[in-house]
Formats: sequence, C-alpha cells, structure tokens
Amino acid sequence: MLFDNFLADEEDQFYFMFAFAVRAWISLLFLVFVPFLLLHFGYFFGSHQFLVVGASYLLMGLLDFVHTFGKALKMYRFKRWVDIQNNGPRKYR
Repeated sequence: MLFDNFLADEEDQFYFMFAFAVRAWISLLFLVFVPFLLLHFGYFFGSHQFLVVGASYLLMGLLDFVHTFGKALKMYRFKRWVDIQNNGPRKYR
C-alpha cells in the first residue's frame, strides 16, 4: 500500500513529467555519489574531469527540461484550443 502511487500509469497524459522527475533524481544521485566511489577505489577525479561531468549533467538536465516543457506546452495549447472551440474566445491575458 505504501508504493501504490510510486509507479506512474503510462496511460496518464502527464506520465512524461513523472519520468522527468525520476531521471533528474537518479542523475543527481549519480553525480553526487560517483566521484566519492571513484576516490574510494583509487581513481583520480581531477578538476577538469569534474568540470566535464558537471557540464554534461547540466546539458542533460537542460535538454530533458526543454523536451518536457515542449510536451507540456503542446498539451496546454491543445486544451486552450478545445476551450476556445467549446466556450468561444475569451481574454487570456
């Protein structure tokens, strides 16, 4: 019963937002813990490598956010269009 809402329904129209949140959380945990694991097992993790990993993490997050924002914007515009078709034009601003 504790995990009833843990897994999202794939037929839900906002499933992509759940997937975005899970990917962001897992990648953040990866970024936080992997450098310490590398140090523990004797690998050197220099500032240049940390900069490359941090930049790639930010790029991944940015691309994922833009993708999710694009999907949400399409859904918002479609709902607005349906509202205009059903109720007529209104002032939206």
